[in-house]
Amino acid sequence: MKADIREAEEIIGELSMFLPKLIEATEVIADQFYGDVNAISWQLFGDVVTAIDDLYRTLQSLYRNADPLSNEYISDKVIEIEEKFTELNRFVDLDQYVHAGDILRLTFLPLFHSLNREIQPNNNQQLFDKNMSFFKEKMPHIFNLIHNLERNVADYQFCVSEDGESNIQVRTHETVTYMYSRYNIKQELDHWLMGLREEASQARQVLMFGVGLTHHLKAFSEAHPRVELFIVEPDPQLFLASLYVNDWAEFCKKSNIHSIVVGTEQHKELAFLLDRFCYKTGTKLYIQDTWFYSKHYKNEKLQILKQLKNSAKKFRINENTVKFRYLKYGENIFQNIAMNLATPSIRSLRDRFSGKTAIIVGAGPSLEADVEHLKTVRESVLIIAAGTAIQSLLHFGIKPHFIVSIDGMEANYDAFKHIDRSDIPLIYLPQIEYRISNHQKEKTWHAFLRDDQISKYIMGFEAKDPLFVPTNSVTGTAVQIAIFLGVRKIIFTGQDLSYPVEDMYAPGALHVDKEAQKQTVTMADEWVENNKGTLNKTSAPMMLTLRNIERLLGNFPQVDFINSSTLGAKIEHTRFVPLQELLNDLTRDTDGMKDFDEILNNNEILYPEQREREIIKRVKALPAFVEQVEKEAVIIQKKLRDLPGLSRMNPNKALKVMAKIEDHWGKIVNSIPFIHIYGYTLKSSIEDFDRFVNGLSIERNILKKAKMFEEVLGKLLSELLKQSPEVLRFTRDAVDKIEAKRITG
Repeated sequence: MKADIREAEEIIGELSMFLPKLIEATEVIADQFYGDVNAISWQLFGDVVTAIDDLYRTLQSLYRNADPLSNEYISDKVIEIEEKFTELNRFVDLDQYVHAGDILRLTFLPLFHSLNREIQPNNNQQLFDKNMSFFKEKMPHIFNLIHNLERNVADYQFCVSEDGESNIQVRTHETVTYMYSRYNIKQELDHWLMGLREEASQARQVLMFGVGLTHHLKAFSEAHPRVELFIVEPDPQLFLASLYVNDWAEFCKKSNIHSIVVGTEQHKELAFLLDRFCYKTGTKLYIQDTWFYSKHYKNEKLQILKQLKNSAKKFRINENTVKFRYLKYGENIFQNIAMNLATPSIRSLRDRFSGKTAIIVGAGPSLEADVEHLKTVRESVLIIAAGTAIQSLLHFGIKPHFIVSIDGMEANYDAFKHIDRSDIPLIYLPQIEYRISNHQKEKTWHAFLRDDQISKYIMGFEAKDPLFVPTNSVTGTAVQIAIFLGVRKIIFTGQDLSYPVEDMYAPGALHVDKEAQKQTVTMADEWVENNKGTLNKTSAPMMLTLRNIERLLGNFPQVDFINSSTLGAKIEHTRFVPLQELLNDLTRDTDGMKDFDEILNNNEILYPEQREREIIKRVKALPAFVEQVEKEAVIIQKKLRDLPGLSRMNPNKALKVMAKIEDHWGKIVNSIPFIHIYGYTLKSSIEDFDRFVNGLSIERNILKKAKMFEEVLGKLLSELLKQSPEVLRFTRDAVDKIEAKRITG
């Protein structure tokens, strides 16, 4: 078979040099047949006839040497030459030279041009190399999958459609199919888009199943530039082919692409893509493909749909929890404003521990095995307790250098309320359960999350403020803080990120009772590879946390991450080394933490008076702003109640009421509380609203539009008014606490 392919490639190489000359000669003789035919004409015609005969025999040879199943195109051209050659000779024998010229110009020339396009090797190595560099830098998970993948030229053959566009013929299960139209790809794409227009115009996100040669992706992106694309290509060979015909860097720059996954075996990347898709779309899932993928990748699509349903189910289960959590976090942020003003930001600690090693300690069961090692290295490295791990560390008599905490729920307070941290520095983020941070002003520092819209407005974020990306666990926050402090080697211990044994936590953790731990582990129904090469039980939320941390670590290639959690899950972007094997290197730095207290004491810098005054001014103005938003919401709610009846009885008046509703709604959405408070506390509800607002704006039927106003806007307003008394209380409490701090100093 390989010998046949090599011979076919040699024939194609000869044709690629032969056809341009034949085209040129055919154009000349066709023109002469429309005028005076002379001896030179007949000599040239004889050469062309001989060349056509040679082409006919060459194509027959190519057809025999290659796989007939994948050469339907060649067989069609052989038959066409045979028929038209006979017709050409007939017209010449009858001295009907004009008709012969027509046959040459209108039949043979298009046929030769088509063949010439078809045999040109679609092997743009320069473009391929450019694409590989792009994916290596921007999407390494794709580069790692395809950089050693050899193209299957036997089953995936480039070709060119009659309109000159790149095409590909794919052999699946002993049949060969062209991915796109063999004649007019643009027309095919126009029809495809027309079938999607209504559904796609309402979508904000679409899961596109299949990349192909990107023709349909480009057409969709141009028609719907605002739609965010989540792309899954089930066949790595087809994605590899696209690298020869599409400039991916340029395409990604012009298109609204969220993420791309190639193949169905990239489990964690695929799970992340589907989870993010469900998070953004809720229960309204838009999935698009072409007829080619629907027919030939049916099983792969069914697999994706099954995973997508599981992701949607998880989203629905978590949605109510998320709504409550954001409201609670909002309360904590307001309750912590006074504490932000009374404690230093870690802004002044940037790079103060440059060159040091940090150990970020989790509360997993494997921590117990490293307790004595931690005691040995405490004076040499920076030990950071990730959240509730402080319980287990103190239980074993280990005092960390920092505690990092962010969790704003009651369980976190239960973990901290019995702890004496009078001589242990805490770095908190304002989402933390405020009774933890407010308990002690001394040895307390703070930082912020980038997506904290409340703090961004109130505190007036500046370029040098410590802002970190939100992650699924406090470990991710601790990693970012350690890097901010200047650390370039981070060791993990107690970071099991799975359930290696029946207990979820190391000894000393009191905030979750044993029975609850046992039940969680028992219900875990997934598995993940551990550092010993075997498997640990895990759950979907724990798996998401692990993948989230892995993605975070991938953003810091300059940092050496070491996983020393002996019982824990493998963590991508880390290398596993037991802590015991690191002791010699770690204890070599005898001066490691000698200056720790001095560094902290010299950098306890509060906000400048001018910035503090601006913060207080913004806080004091908020209660009145919240009250005004509430009044506008009540007005809209009353008008919404009248709208269904008006739409039936008096459509013109209904339209006027809708216009007034939009005016009042405009005042709300442009208000400070909506942008900076409700945009946070009602985050998921506003995202739900945004998913359907496009449909609201384009609906022309008055009855339907009135119903959509009531359903879409009414639901969000009800939730806003439900939160309004709580938000008003938060803002007033913040003012009271600031005043109390100022009175007491």
